[in-house]
Amino acid sequence: MKKRLFRTLFLLWIPCILTAQTGTLVHIPVTEYTPGETLTFQCLFSGNISRVKALNLFIRPAGNRSYHQYPMKYNGIEWTATVPGIALSGGAMEYFILAELSHGGVISTPDDNPFDYPLTIRDAKAGKASVTERMSMPEEGGIPAEYIILAPEPGVAIESSDFVIAVSLFNMPDIDLSSIRLELNGSDYSSYMEKSPDIITLTLPPGTLKSGMYTVTLHAQNHYGSRFSPETWTFTLISAQESMQRINRSLNGRVGTEFRWENVDGEPNNLIRFTGRINGSIQGITLGLSGLWVSNESPRYQARNSFNAYARTSYTDLELGTFYPEISRLTLYGNRVNGAMIRLKLNFLNLTYLRGELLREVLNRTELDSSSRTWSISSFTYARDIQIIQPEIRFGSFLNWKMTLMHARDDTASLDPALNIEDYNPETDSYVFRGNSPVDNLVFDNCITLSLDNQRLVWSHNLALSMTNRNIRGGVHDSITIGDEIISISDILPDFLSPDRLSRFFIINENTTLPIPAEVSEDLTEFRLKPYKIMDYPSLAYWTTLRLNYYNNLVTWTFKHIAPEFSSLAYPGLQTDIHLSEIADRIRLFRNRLIVTLRYSSQYDNLLGQHKEYVTNTNSLSAAISVMPGQELPTVSMSFRYYLRENDLNTVTDTLSDRQAISVPIIP
Repeated sequence: MKKRLFRTLFLLWIPCILTAQTGTLVHIPVTEYTPGETLTFQCLFSGNISRVKALNLFIRPAGNRSYHQYPMKYNGIEWTATVPGIALSGGAMEYFILAELSHGGVISTPDDNPFDYPLTIRDAKAGKASVTERMSMPEEGGIPAEYIILAPEPGVAIESSDFVIAVSLFNMPDIDLSSIRLELNGSDYSSYMEKSPDIITLTLPPGTLKSGMYTVTLHAQNHYGSRFSPETWTFTLISAQESMQRINRSLNGRVGTEFRWENVDGEPNNLIRFTGRINGSIQGITLGLSGLWVSNESPRYQARNSFNAYARTSYTDLELGTFYPEISRLTLYGNRVNGAMIRLKLNFLNLTYLRGELLREVLNRTELDSSSRTWSISSFTYARDIQIIQPEIRFGSFLNWKMTLMHARDDTASLDPALNIEDYNPETDSYVFRGNSPVDNLVFDNCITLSLDNQRLVWSHNLALSMTNRNIRGGVHDSITIGDEIISISDILPDFLSPDRLSRFFIINENTTLPIPAEVSEDLTEFRLKPYKIMDYPSLAYWTTLRLNYYNNLVTWTFKHIAPEFSSLAYPGLQTDIHLSEIADRIRLFRNRLIVTLRYSSQYDNLLGQHKEYVTNTNSLSAAISVMPGQELPTVSMSFRYYLRENDLNTVTDTLSDRQAISVPIIP
């Protein structure tokens, strides 16, 4: 392709060459070289140097169809170019020099059709080679050959340890095996070949070939003595170290825009959105960038703009910016995080560390009482930070164990009035928050997953325990809540476990509930832990799922117990104070053209019996059927669901006054 392109350029530039050439190239031809050593080329231009736009050296192994291009540099006297020794691996070489002039013309040496008739450089060590060089057959003429090149593919770079030449003779049944001859850069290596009617291969002893570019030429005849046209292709041989340094690149991406102009009841609701994504790989590293920008971004809301960058290798993943990780289903499961995450992948042992921000600070409403100079702050959100560390141990493909430790805390300093209220004067003004309290949250989750029979049987179990402080605005105190009582712990815990020392990891005060069941003494001076009372843990959660996929049935059983005090700030949508048992079956019939789904679930709340006077029971039964007869035929789906919710309450009494009351019966 390159050869044809330059031929076309020559035809287009002939008038310029004939009419505008104002100088010539002066070059002493290089006649020989030493393989593996660098080779320098010099050239002079007899005209005005300012008229030379570019000067390039084109060089190739003799008989090759394409050239390697090296730019020549001007040192104030002459133009020079250096060819590295790695590109000079032995055998005859061919080259020419081409100058592009500023007015559009070109000149070369040799000056007559340099692409087809270049200058030749011989190998200085050719006479000492261990293999015998033979005169190549002329490339013109011969019967068209139908070789199938298996390895190495034309133009590729391969490591020395992977070197093998393989050519299929499937399309050449009448070839004479004894006539096959294979040359590398003009040197005959036929004695190393292994031949069969279907394939020929060539392997060489280690160290026979040096790194560099090689041209393979294959000669053969048929059983009648007629010669086939020679087959020629090139490849590059590199060392293992050079292979690590080479860069393989691929790149793709997408950009999108959205413009919307709306007017609702006289209020404009315009929107401009830009999205972009670019992905690629460099030397086995997968890279990516993505971003979203919208015109309605505002500090009064959570961030809408986002930016993400990631890099992935076979051993490490790194992600920066905005992302939605799924760490575990009882800690962080798909919520938005703005920060960084790194994952170390060692097959048997994996380690994930995440640090970032779940929420950013938002301050929407402030009011000033001018008489007392007190600011009332409402409708606000604290910045919420998060850290997660998760080691994972894998036992083959059938068992893995994840241990997740998550810490999320609201940053009370993020809503400092001196930084967020323009007219606030810290010397004369005071402030009071009216709304949500800042929270501190610690969750420890264990997850075991067992996969058997090619994942036809999958069992997953999560067991998590959380510890939450519902209000950390007051700081650290030597007290904790057990049940309905607040107990002082200053004299109970050792010094290294004092609340002050633990505040870096978790803030303890009277708004913290002890996560382990305990019995408090009558004088409220001490308590005794009762860890064996599993069902009394106020912040315990376990979630079990069993999936069986046999005989066209996909059976799923789910058992979930989430205690009322369990909390994960990174998973605010998780329903608590529930005990759920559910079983479902998806039946596939007639090659998946008929699918029947059955599901039954039972759920109740008030697990500890402390916050409600009654228990709510919910039972549901559902069935669905889908018929998909095939292409161009309609799909029919029908479903049925029975839902029952009841509690222990029979009568509701509402007192209207001191003397009147209305009783309303509850019909179950």
